[in-house]
Amino acid sequence: MPLEKLMISNFQILRKRTVELSPYVNTIIGPNDKGKSTILRSLKWLCLNRPNVSGLIHWDASLVKVSLFVDDSKIVRKKSDGINSYVLDGKKFKALHTGVVPEDIEKLLNVSDLNFQNQISGPYWFDLTPGKISKEINQIVNLGSIDNSLGYISS
Repeated sequence: MPLEKLMISNFQILRKRTVELSPYVNTIIGPNDKGKSTILRSLKWLCLNRPNVSGLIHWDASLVKVSLFVDDSKIVRKKSDGINSYVLDGKKFKALHTGVVPEDIEKLLNVSDLNFQNQISGPYWFDLTPGKISKEINQIVNLGSIDNSLGYISS
């Protein structure tokens, strides 16, 4: 699922910004107060429907819109007074609750909080306790399912 491009309109300090993305790893660097965290926050809003964007719309705008081009598809996330929606390749979906993403979009993106690191996040897993690392690995690998399969095979 290669990410291609992110387009942001009226999200926090960004009136209009297009970011070309690498299909592998993306690092955002630059001076303070230029929108680095805003880019990440807008992508997280589109992918995970978090945070609640009501307070994040540019101060003089009525509509916030974030578009992501991924794997030859286009996902658009919009919010205004009368609109709270997703659009996937022209098909509309309502964005009902914070944290809930329409199933078709969720399947296409296949992302979770594990895919996002913030400005003050430590290097992934290096600052976690062994117990927390185990929980993170279990989210990715589903060790319970592997244990059940190995038990079934050995019996």
